[in-house]
Amino acid sequence: HGVEALDKCCSVLYKDLKSATGFENSFWDESIAADAFDRAASYVALMELDMDELMSYWRNNRDEFTDDDYRIMFGMNGPNRRGDIKKYAALKESMM
Repeated sequence: HGVEALDKCCSVLYKDLKSATGFENSFWDESIAADAFDRAASYVALMELDMDELMSYWRNNRDEFTDDDYRIMFGMNGPNRRGDIKKYAALKESMM
């Protein structure tokens, strides 16, 4: 499954970056890095949602990602949906 593979890639990237910065006098803020990768994994997980689930997620979490991030997510085809940027525009309009 492509989304699971992408999620695993994020995990491997996190470990690789941590070990690459593990030399003397380097700085790795564990909590900031973990938060960044959690947010990335959360965004990747949105790819699996169908359009109704994605719309519901946006209604409840509008501030979690930027408008551009959501525009990309609504416009892309995923395993369970066809991208439809017009639905995102209509959803935003209905919330104003």
